[in-house]
Amino acid sequence: MQFVCECPELASRSLLRGAVRPIVGWQRQSRGLWVRRRPGGLPGGRLQILVGGGMRQSGVIAAAALWALQHNVERLAEDHENAQRLAAAVAEMPHVEMDPAGTDSNLVFFTLHGVDGNEFRARLKDEGVLCSGTHPQRVRMACHLDVSREDIDEAITRIGRVLEALPATA
Repeated sequence: MQFVCECPELASRSLLRGAVRPIVGWQRQSRGLWVRRRPGGLPGGRLQILVGGGMRQSGVIAAAALWALQHNVERLAEDHENAQRLAAAVAEMPHVEMDPAGTDSNLVFFTLHGVDGNEFRARLKDEGVLCSGTHPQRVRMACHLDVSREDIDEAITRIGRVLEALPATA
């Protein structure tokens, strides 16, 4: 295994099988030796993870990102338009605080007031609309390749229905 690195203590390499599944990790030591180690294990495993070397599937992620850049860049504008449409409608709903002008990507964020955010997410999931959040009252929704304009219109209807049905909190 030939490897060139300015800081050999931080260099690492994974041996992968055909399924891009790690079978063993190797850590380069100062003396130029490759030492077998478990992911996150010794020697040097913690340091390797701190510098990003613990991501065993980064090649797969990079391949997906490259494919998306080669095939879906034009589609991003549609995702952004869908997000703007969703944000404008949700901003007008009760219990929602947001500035739709702040939606400048495919992500829509808003804060709920007067209703339980966890209950909102659970009921919305029951309605077939998925969302997440950074805390119970903060909601995050994403527009992507699998979400059409018609899907956004249906999601807007379902979000409004869920907000109207939720009991008010103190």
